[in-house]
Amino acid sequence: MMTWPASGPERPLLQSVSFDLDGTFADTSTDLAVALNAVRRELGLSALAVAGVARNVGRGARWLISNCIAGLSAAESEALVARFLSHYEHHCCETTAAYDGLDHLCERLREVGVRVSIATNKPRLYTELIVAGLSWEGCFDSIHCGDDGPGKPDPAMLYACIEAAKSSPATHLHIGDTPTDAAAAQAAGCAFAACFWGMDGGAALIEMGIAGFAAPAELIAALGV
Repeated sequence: MMTWPASGPERPLLQSVSFDLDGTFADTSTDLAVALNAVRRELGLSALAVAGVARNVGRGARWLISNCIAGLSAAESEALVARFLSHYEHHCCETTAAYDGLDHLCERLREVGVRVSIATNKPRLYTELIVAGLSWEGCFDSIHCGDDGPGKPDPAMLYACIEAAKSSPATHLHIGDTPTDAAAAQAAGCAFAACFWGMDGGAALIEMGIAGFAAPAELIAALGV
């Protein structure tokens, strides 16, 4: 895996950058936990802590439900996914915010000619609600979502980012907080920057031996814009 930043001649001139959304560009954990716990309350279950919900984010709503509510049949799980998404649709912008400085980083990258995209497994409906609700339209040149085609770790989403940017895998950087992001970048043949401020505090990436950035300020400084 080509982790970033590489030094010397191995460090490519970046033409495009993609950000994962949940746990990378934005802290969506509380709004997701509120929606998940609304479903748990409907079942007579106690609420989970935000951190307990957050560590299961990144692999879709079905994964989240199945890992936060035990003993469900397939049919029950599908029904609860629908309930969860309904709650989330109406409350997805209440506490969600960009991690410190990343919205301004995107603006600066675009000013110097680097194309910037979102590459998230979150469905487009909720992604666009968040982008519009938080006035992030000026941050991104393109947005690629989990229901557009194969989701990460399949490389198709990152290839779509690269194609939209008219760049190449050799000049593209993907930034994410999960092994799913790392695997997608590796499959796409692009550089990967691991962020450790995400949903599990970087635990899974650190366990894989991947070096990364402890805070957004470190990533911003490394990008040098």
